[in-house]
Amino acid sequence: MRQKILIVEDNAKNRKDYVNALKKEFDCIEAENGEEGLAKAIQFKPALILTDVCMKEIDGITLCRLIKQTAGLAEIPVIICTSVRTETSNQTSGYVAGAVGYLVKPVDPELLLAKVKAHLNQHQAVAQADSIIEIAEMHIDPSRRTVYIGKKKIDLTPKEFDILLELVSAKGRVKSVNYLLENIWGYNTEDYNDPHTVKTQISTLRKKLGGKYGERIHAVTGHGYKYEFD
Repeated sequence: MRQKILIVEDNAKNRKDYVNALKKEFDCIEAENGEEGLAKAIQFKPALILTDVCMKEIDGITLCRLIKQTAGLAEIPVIICTSVRTETSNQTSGYVAGAVGYLVKPVDPELLLAKVKAHLNQHQAVAQADSIIEIAEMHIDPSRRTVYIGKKKIDLTPKEFDILLELVSAKGRVKSVNYLLENIWGYNTEDYNDPHTVKTQISTLRKKLGGKYGERIHAVTGHGYKYEFD
């Protein structure tokens, strides 16, 4: 059975573009505003929700928060679409509300499809996991998005956590800079592929994890980053 994707977007053209990008692999349900989006989420229980951030009355961040507070919907991953000019402030608010990712408008159709599939795969993997990820004394809980080293909780930003989870889940394989920019930041790398963006986050992540675990994050020159296991 094909998975359902709920698209909440008040701009008809954008909504049509998103449907066209996804319809070959998913059944798309459309909603023109946040109120309709919440009602259809309750009715159809989609596998994933894609929502615009700037909508009247119930905006995308409020919708995300309502989804996470509604019985039977809380586990549904939500991706928020935002414009460049509102990206920074909305990303912080959206992650706090429970969003799993962002896409920056104009949204590239291939990136949209890849992003949706990646988050569905990650969500399925987390749902099927029997326990948290353990690397020596470091414990990563994907469902609660927490990291502990011993008894000490490591306070990571949403992007730092996503980077760590991506690298650890890759089991030693290299994740390219473009991959990280597309899947964690939501950028179309044809328009933006500055490696400094990733390098800065990796640097702060290493410092927070400390020497024993931070130094395991290796830069592979000309390729990307990987987490080195014993």
